[in-house]
Amino acid sequence: PEISRSFPAKTGRNRVANPHGGLVYIEVPRSQDNITSSPVKVQITGGVVEAPFYVLGKTDGEDWRRLRSAPAPWAELQCERITLTLPSEVIRSLEDPEPLMEFWNKVLNYYVELGTRPLDRRPQRIVADRQISNGWLHAGYPIMANIDVSPKMANLKGLSDPAKDVEGAWGFWHEMGHNHQRPEWTFNGAVEVTCNLFSLFVEEKIRGIAPKNHPWFKDQANKISTYLSRPDFEIWKKDPAIGLLFFVEIQGAFGWQAFQQVFASYAATPDNELPTNDEGKRDQWLIRMSRATGKNLAPHFDRWGVPVSAAARQEVAHLPPWRL
Repeated sequence: PEISRSFPAKTGRNRVANPHGGLVYIEVPRSQDNITSSPVKVQITGGVVEAPFYVLGKTDGEDWRRLRSAPAPWAELQCERITLTLPSEVIRSLEDPEPLMEFWNKVLNYYVELGTRPLDRRPQRIVADRQISNGWLHAGYPIMANIDVSPKMANLKGLSDPAKDVEGAWGFWHEMGHNHQRPEWTFNGAVEVTCNLFSLFVEEKIRGIAPKNHPWFKDQANKISTYLSRPDFEIWKKDPAIGLLFFVEIQGAFGWQAFQQVFASYAATPDNELPTNDEGKRDQWLIRMSRATGKNLAPHFDRWGVPVSAAARQEVAHLPPWRL
């Protein structure tokens, strides 16, 4: 059910109400994001209570010790790159949100580092709620999370400690990866794959786990061996672990720099020259990654059963062939 309400704002007094309650937001239309005019002053009175609200770099320790006890049932923690909306009960005992939000800022910067696109969009949002539209978490604006996930959002040790279970953190990295993956380099069968390139990059940065050693691939060896004995792209497209290991082998041999170079090349390509169909997208992965590595990766694509065209093969034929 739709339980939020929106009201157009006008100069002077505005009367608004929602029988379901909830946080109050002043929305800026997307077309107005870059307007640099004088600030608009808004005063909210009558029928509202204060909510716990922390802004990195603005809320000091004394203010936070007061604000974390504010009576509203929902709280927000905010930094430059992301805002977390979660039940107030989760943050009542949070002594200092600064290290946590500095960590989240750092994580989002890693997405920029790998994707090579400046993060000139609005900050990401993760909102925990009792009933979301799909699954445990899902991508979008905001990223939605089941309310059971909310303690993980504010648990810095659980998010960053390599000795801790990484399953909860992986879900956040995965959904933010969806928000950063691009259609021009995501072909059919790779939607749940290319997003996890970002997940692996973040995990290596914050936990020191090399992609090929990540627990996500635990117990995959027999399946991969069986697959490689008879590669079948229809199977590849249905199993994200197989698809991701296809890319992990390239990363293990050539490093993340090759992926950064490929993503930067897409960003520098005019929209009307970007691939729009699956064959073109697979071909461009072969061509651009071969250029980035200085190797002909067609044998690697063949080993994993990923089809590419004769024209793409010809374009990289002058490079020395590579496969594991």
